[in-house]
Amino acid sequence: RSSDLLSLSSGSSALPYTVQATSGSGWLSATPTSGTTPGSFSVSANGGSLLTGTYAGTVTITVPGANNSPIVLNVSLTITQSMSVSPSSLYFTGLAPASQAITVSANTQLQTLTAVASSTGWLSVLPGAGGQASAFLVTANPVGLAPGLYLGTVTINASGVTNSPQYVSVSLNVPQPVLTSPGNGNTGASLNPALTWNVTTGATSYDVYLGTSSSPAFVMNVANPASPATTVSYSPALLAPSTTYYWQVVAKSGSVAIASATWTFRTTTSVPLRFVPITPCRVADTRKANGPFGGPRLTGGSTRDFIVPNSACGVPASAQ
Repeated sequence: RSSDLLSLSSGSSALPYTVQATSGSGWLSATPTSGTTPGSFSVSANGGSLLTGTYAGTVTITVPGANNSPIVLNVSLTITQSMSVSPSSLYFTGLAPASQAITVSANTQLQTLTAVASSTGWLSVLPGAGGQASAFLVTANPVGLAPGLYLGTVTINASGVTNSPQYVSVSLNVPQPVLTSPGNGNTGASLNPALTWNVTTGATSYDVYLGTSSSPAFVMNVANPASPATTVSYSPALLAPSTTYYWQVVAKSGSVAIASATWTFRTTTSVPLRFVPITPCRVADTRKANGPFGGPRLTGGSTRDFIVPNSACGVPASAQ
């Protein structure tokens, strides 16, 4: 579709005018169809539904009171043998991006139609050849790729048209898992931290690595949370105080595995207090014989101290 803007003027006085576009198949139009000088209107040609060939039309401008009215403009439109390819670009992201389609149509009979993918090996297109009106399925496979942005091209070739070849640009974004907490270099991490990272697009699970060496050991596989969750976390067993730990996650989907950066943190020097469940019991009974948890009886205004961890209630000796 193409259009041109035309201007119309008269002498010293303003004059009304009308515009009429005429074409055999309705491919020619003019807007607005009326106005007052000085004015302008747009003439458009839309040959999207036409077969190849040359088409003629007219634009008639009528200005009552003007000596040279009506003015007739001859318009011609030439439709060449061509094909249409949609879309002109494709974008894939994630560890398992869904395939996308390229559709091809033409205003003439295509003798041959082929599609070829160009990349470093991650891009493919099927089928390699098609018919008059075809859909090609494009697949981006991130297996073996490092995180980053990759560019490729699908080339559509056809015989019998003047605009062959056509190129569809393809982009593939391979995301890397992003760690969030504990922060890299944290020197006061809890002894029971929650290792947290962002959801990686397309991942189905994550391998978690944690240890005191720069190449931490595998400790757990964590499933990807259901949408709309945006973060994933794993809480290890109680860690040692004043110790440097390294951690990393590997996002996985089928045979695709993408590792995060390796972060480090150091635990705090203090051991946190924690609740220990015990069976309810009587710590002291002053009605009994004199002893640490027995008599003598308490009289008004008197006090006694009982060392709870030493009682028969099973309270750990480290309790505070």
